[in-house]
Amino acid sequence: MLPARLVATVATVLLGVMAWGSLAIAQTPPKLTYTVTLKGVANKALAKQVRSVMVLISKRSKPPSTLIGLEQRAATDRKTIRDLLRSEGYYGNSIKVAIPESGAPVKIVVTVTPGPAYRLTRFTLRWAAGDQPTIKPADLGVVINARARAAAILSAQEKLFAKLADGGWPFARIRERRVEVHHRLREVRVRFTINQRRRIKFGRTIIEGAKGVDRGYIRRRIVWRQGARFTTDPVRRTRERLAAADVFGRITIAPDESRIGPDGRTPMIIRLTERKPRSISVTGFFDTSLGPGAEVEWRHRNLFGGVEQLIVKAGGTLTEYGARISFRKPDIFQGNEDLLADARYLELNTPAYDGREAVAGIALEWRVSPQLTLTAGPLVDFARLDQDGTTRRFTLGGALLTGRYDGSDSLLNPTKGYRLSVTVAPYAGSGVRFARMLARVSGYVPIQPDAKLVLAFWSRMGIVVGEENADLPANKRLFAGGGGSIRGFGYQRVGPLDSANNPTGGRSLFSFGLELRYRFTETWGAVAFFEGGNVATGLFPNGRYLYGVGAGIRYNSPAGVIRLDLATPISRRTGDSLIQIYVSIGQAF
Repeated sequence: MLPARLVATVATVLLGVMAWGSLAIAQTPPKLTYTVTLKGVANKALAKQVRSVMVLISKRSKPPSTLIGLEQRAATDRKTIRDLLRSEGYYGNSIKVAIPESGAPVKIVVTVTPGPAYRLTRFTLRWAAGDQPTIKPADLGVVINARARAAAILSAQEKLFAKLADGGWPFARIRERRVEVHHRLREVRVRFTINQRRRIKFGRTIIEGAKGVDRGYIRRRIVWRQGARFTTDPVRRTRERLAAADVFGRITIAPDESRIGPDGRTPMIIRLTERKPRSISVTGFFDTSLGPGAEVEWRHRNLFGGVEQLIVKAGGTLTEYGARISFRKPDIFQGNEDLLADARYLELNTPAYDGREAVAGIALEWRVSPQLTLTAGPLVDFARLDQDGTTRRFTLGGALLTGRYDGSDSLLNPTKGYRLSVTVAPYAGSGVRFARMLARVSGYVPIQPDAKLVLAFWSRMGIVVGEENADLPANKRLFAGGGGSIRGFGYQRVGPLDSANNPTGGRSLFSFGLELRYRFTETWGAVAFFEGGNVATGLFPNGRYLYGVGAGIRYNSPAGVIRLDLATPISRRTGDSLIQIYVSIGQAF
């Protein structure tokens, strides 16, 4: 048994702890719950802005214990609301916060009187001595006698520096920014005093970093001409050309302010950080008619130091799977021609035919302009194809001629501009001689200025000449339907079907689509689309046209736009599924 003295000591301690806990609980003050009513702001948009900056509202779920705590929140809100109103041009405002001393909950009333909106009546630009720019307030988006909003003044300042840099004054500084508020006249007057410094020219180029990349490759991407007046467009275009190589993780281009020459020539410093040359990526996707699919890619971005790219891919779907190896050697001749080599092997189990195919080719890609690219080169195609119980083997020699024009604003998620591609591929061998011609155009029209709502459209046309449909290799006929074509129909299922309800393909194709894209936030969006078209065995697609409609959601991830689409055929035939589901990375077009 425990000694009596030890038992007494433990009991005393426990009783003391319990008493202290009870006292602490009893002394914890209750929370002062409250409500907030905003009065005096008739403009709904302004009232929403006021509520968004109020601490009394944002922290209402965590009330203080005393009225002093409420007063502290009210004092913070008075200053924040006053700053907000002034930024919106309401300089003669008043803010009153009424906090009653009792009540459960405490009913707080915030009365905000914005007052009249003050006008911006004067916007003056003063320059230092020397060459003076011919920039006017209107060039900066300044509207005299408009409401004196702080956002408009800050925007004018940003545009001012952009115009100065583009005009040859990238080192300009604002010596004084003066904002005068005249309460009696309800006017605001702004004056910028600018030291534009010296107007400069492009000097010699200094390249720093990226020791593993050939300096000649980098210099061939430079757009500006030494001795020319400095402007920002050549700098932007040079950065884009360097970024297109996908070999640099960071690119910084700027003139050196500390080394301006007597004639204004200023060294241009290009600072580059090289990415890791090797990478492995895995892509997954799903299509109702194709099933699940995956692809593994290994890439080397700088194989020999001249930004040579080697890409090895493997994967596919249950319908088509295989491997592909591609090689690109930049700057074969003058700096805008690349040598391409490509080889692939595919196992085919499509609705129209089964078999296997091996293709190898070499081509020269010529970048005529930043938007226009031409590609041409020979290829050889080996195929064994099974269709309708008949096996045919083909050995074809041919050429691939492609022209692509990309006038859109983004490679992965365009919101304006258009794209056009035309491909001509003549083939001969195994007793056949024919040519495939395909053209595709897509366009993007922003309906709202911030591209929150975009109308996108596409059209695809194709024709095969030289042989009858039955004599063509099945893999060289034209097909439509599926996630990269007319959504709502299964893969290859738009066009003629045989007695077993399998697609046969054709010699002519016409398809089109419209898609309305809406962006809810920077991350989430939704689309609605309508697509249709036809494939025919003759030289004109004059058969029955099929149409599909659907909707989808978009998630803008760091890896790209992830899309989920559901589509259904309007003109449904026997064998067509009611719903098609598509999951993949990237916009549909």
